[in-house]
Amino acid sequence: MMKSLSRMVAAAGLLALGLAAVPASASGGLNKERAGQFVDKLAQRAISEIATADISQQERIERFRTLLRQGFNVPLISRLVLGRYWRRADESTRDRFADVFEKFTVYRYAGLFDKYKGQELSVVGVSEDGRNGAMVTSRVKQPQGEAVRVRWRLRPASGDAAGSGDGDAEAAGQETDRPKGLTVEGDGPRWKVVDIVVEGVSMIVTQRDEFGSIARRQGVDGLIKALKNKVAQFRQDGPPDPPEVVKQGEG
Repeated sequence: MMKSLSRMVAAAGLLALGLAAVPASASGGLNKERAGQFVDKLAQRAISEIATADISQQERIERFRTLLRQGFNVPLISRLVLGRYWRRADESTRDRFADVFEKFTVYRYAGLFDKYKGQELSVVGVSEDGRNGAMVTSRVKQPQGEAVRVRWRLRPASGDAAGSGDGDAEAAGQETDRPKGLTVEGDGPRWKVVDIVVEGVSMIVTQRDEFGSIARRQGVDGLIKALKNKVAQFRQDGPPDPPEVVKQGEG
């Protein structure tokens, strides 16, 4: 069940994994227009740079890795998906998990971009989320079938990492050793994505449940080993085809 949900999030979030060129408000308040533009440009950049058919799979992977680090708060996401096991782990174990989690994410999602079939994203609303975050609501129009609702939880790329609003910020903290969001002189900090919610299903919660079920049985070392095995499998065979997204209603 959790694997199916995880793949569902990946399928509808296909347009998510790029880098915008829109800064957050330098004053600390929410700039709704810029938050919406950020998500809109995520889709544009992902399609133009990663979904293009005229690059090799290795080049697609490398482009995706760069955009992932710049557009997503990967260190924070690593902490959130490991949940309570992050707090129990020593520094060495945390580092090993963060490293393999990034590789897992890169190889799991990059391959989906060569399966791009013309999905289109439109922003339909923006609301405040936490002290200085934004929640952007969008709809992804599929070539066949109904549009899918995708919500994007954003935080500034630098400064205070505020709570997510759903208890997902249990391990909030600032980046120290990964690239920060790109900046434009005088424009203030960039947004970064910390979660994607597809038809009510959170990427963070889904992966935390899936990873937690492995960690309970095998410990964090067992989880790290399982993710390494998955990375090896994706390198050899590519990621599995994403399933159709099942709409959950408008809750």
